[in-house]
Amino acid sequence: MAEKTKWLSVAIIPLLLSLFLGHSYVTIPSLECGALYLALGRTVAFPNSDGYTSSLRSYYALQSQQHAPSCIIRPQDNRQVSVAVTVLTYAARTMNAMGLRRPIFSIRGGGHSTSMTSVNNDGIVIDLSRMKTIQINDEQTVTSIGPGAKWVDVYLKLDAMGLAVPGGRVADVGVAGLTTGGGISYFSPRKGFVCDNVVNFEVVLASGIIVDANATSNSDLFFALKGGSNNFGVVTLIQLKTFPQGKLWGGDIIYPISTRSEQFSVLEDFTADLEYDEYSSLISSYAYVGDSASWIIVNNLIYTKPIDHPPETFRPFTDIEPQIHSTLRLSNLSDFTIELGGKSGAHDRVIYTAITIPNEAELFNDVFTFMNDSLQHLLHRQMPGLVFAMSHQALPSSITHRSKETGGNVLGLDSTSKPQVLLNLAILWADEKDDLAVDSVARAIFAKIDVRLKQRQSERGGDGGGEDGRKPWIYLNYAAPWQDVITSYGEGNVQKLRKTSKKYDPNGIFQHNVPKGFKLFR
Repeated sequence: MAEKTKWLSVAIIPLLLSLFLGHSYVTIPSLECGALYLALGRTVAFPNSDGYTSSLRSYYALQSQQHAPSCIIRPQDNRQVSVAVTVLTYAARTMNAMGLRRPIFSIRGGGHSTSMTSVNNDGIVIDLSRMKTIQINDEQTVTSIGPGAKWVDVYLKLDAMGLAVPGGRVADVGVAGLTTGGGISYFSPRKGFVCDNVVNFEVVLASGIIVDANATSNSDLFFALKGGSNNFGVVTLIQLKTFPQGKLWGGDIIYPISTRSEQFSVLEDFTADLEYDEYSSLISSYAYVGDSASWIIVNNLIYTKPIDHPPETFRPFTDIEPQIHSTLRLSNLSDFTIELGGKSGAHDRVIYTAITIPNEAELFNDVFTFMNDSLQHLLHRQMPGLVFAMSHQALPSSITHRSKETGGNVLGLDSTSKPQVLLNLAILWADEKDDLAVDSVARAIFAKIDVRLKQRQSERGGDGGGEDGRKPWIYLNYAAPWQDVITSYGEGNVQKLRKTSKKYDPNGIFQHNVPKGFKLFR
């Protein structure tokens, strides 16, 4: 295994633990935090400190902000991450051998996850938000990005240089989480998933060793990280392919819900187009906005060429009338991601769920019916700040073809499959008392979708819910904690992921001691 270095000898850890234990009896979580403090000093923040409070308040979802970890580590470089992981791994192995409760920890990049993956109660959080370097090589072909950077940080720097990388479409989303979850960008139809454009991952393994994972070094780990999320180590640097990019054309069009049938028909034709324009990207959403007590449709149209008029591929959408509002314009990538981020509901209570369905207008309409019926269960609760939305994102075959060309990923989307549509349910609300009701409604909607997909497949002689008889693919970055993301990657990829986990993390630290997220052995 090619490796860089390790910054803390295991031999010194018992001394750190004994120094902390020698003073007084402490609870087990405080034991690890005390050892970490002795090793890392003020990099470790405790409850009621400014660093601890600012870290929690910077999470996207209000539910995440309300967690209470025992301490938060805020490393500034890979050396400090290595020290932290080494201490935690030693503590986990020692406490497990003694029959004590193993310490838990979470890894936080940008803190945008809605599945609460990057936070916990009574454990430790490794908060990478201070590690946000952005460096472009001399040839301007590779950008090296720290895991704590957000996409808007990257785009603001690259826009000024006439460059771009495939990355998130919402400004405040973090680089590391989106990339290791697969990642969809405005460039995906011609560049593949964001993870397909990674040149190299720098990773701290459970042993504390820092390694590079790329096409020639630790290539199995490289493959696994392209969709495998937090199951293998702590990613401390991501290097992405970089290319020249001018301005983009696009923006939002808002329509009344009365245009729904026409929208669904146009969406099916757009996604199914055998001559799909790979410069085009679409997010078509409908939303019930509680403050106005009405449904609307919002189409986010982006064309990644600097044109001054609507491209022909978007004409069917721009021709739909009536329109309530339009922001179509020529602008840069930063501006468009800031616009989309302005609608994403930061610091509300949030739940996301996801599933991929066949590209059929009839199914889109069925899902809307499920949404509208389920909405009634929330309306009688008179929930302040309610937003109830479903987005449709075209997954043309060109995306999976690009993935195959770059060596593939673990997501499991077949490059020969028909175009599909990714659904993302997003519910935003304000009051904690409504949490269980919202979760119940989200589960009920997706249970109905699952039944409908199985019915459709049965009618066509298959046994799965997705296209070509396959189980529907679930996009990790939109998934709810109760969704079975890893299984949706397909059995072959599941086995590859498990094999890689056992090789690089033989004690299962990132399975058992990092329990949140979508695990490999459940």
